[in-house]
Amino acid sequence: MQLQISMELLYVLLIIIFSGMPVGFYFYYGRSIKKLEFKIIALVDFIIALICLIILIAVGSFNRDIVAILTIVPVGLILSIALMGYIGKTIKEFRTVLQTTFNSSSNISIDVANIATELAANASEVNASAEEISATTQELSNNTQEQVKQLVHMSTMSKEINSLALNIQDSSGNIKQIMDIITNIAEQTNLLALNASIEAGRAGEHGRGFGVVADEVRKLAEESKVAVGNSNQKIAEILKIIEKTVELISVITLEMESSVTKSEENSASMEEINSSAEEQTASMEEIASTSARLGELAEKLKASLKGTTK
Repeated sequence: MQLQISMELLYVLLIIIFSGMPVGFYFYYGRSIKKLEFKIIALVDFIIALICLIILIAVGSFNRDIVAILTIVPVGLILSIALMGYIGKTIKEFRTVLQTTFNSSSNISIDVANIATELAANASEVNASAEEISATTQELSNNTQEQVKQLVHMSTMSKEINSLALNIQDSSGNIKQIMDIITNIAEQTNLLALNASIEAGRAGEHGRGFGVVADEVRKLAEESKVAVGNSNQKIAEILKIIEKTVELISVITLEMESSVTKSEENSASMEEINSSAEEQTASMEEIASTSARLGELAEKLKASLKGTTK
């Protein structure tokens, strides 16, 4: 016996059944499957329902046997349920892998962001230290240059003092020569006075007054000779002091010239250190900027990964 039913009613029932399958799966997997999986399952279910309806319409057009139709419907349902279950399981596994990947990538991006932040902080600290070093070296360089100027001035003055001391030494030598001439004159005067006294003694009464004068001249010549001798001794002592002073000033002049040379070298070294500190400051600023950009990229990567898993 064949059970005859309206094909239109059968199609309506099939549409309700196949359309209701996504709703049933949604409530069944609702706690574990999110919107993306539901959309995929609904799409697959719709495609399967459409294919089954096409098959049923084709079968129903040629044969209105209800047994054939009821045989196709359960098979279609079973295939649809099995396929949707497999797809749901596959999507869950894929989502688990994707979530794991996201967590790892998120952790990596967080680590990168933290490292970038730490690197930027360290770079900022190093940059601040480099700027402080640069300022200090610049100040030291300025002080060194000022010291070089002072040393050059002192070296010039010591050379002038040395030249004056040499002139004094030469003048002292001239004074000694003059004192020797005075000593010579005193000796000759003493000799002439002695001769005059002898001649006055020979002249007798007429030469008595001349003899007194000759004796006074002779005494004065002897006193002059003694005074010149004492002066020669003092002058010799002064000459020795001047000679030692000249030697000391010469040594000081050489030391000043050496100090000027070393100070100029130190000034050049300080300029190089200052230049290196400025280069280090620029490098640290670039590192800080790069670290900041790296942190921004890590945050963007993290946001992109979050968007991918939704």
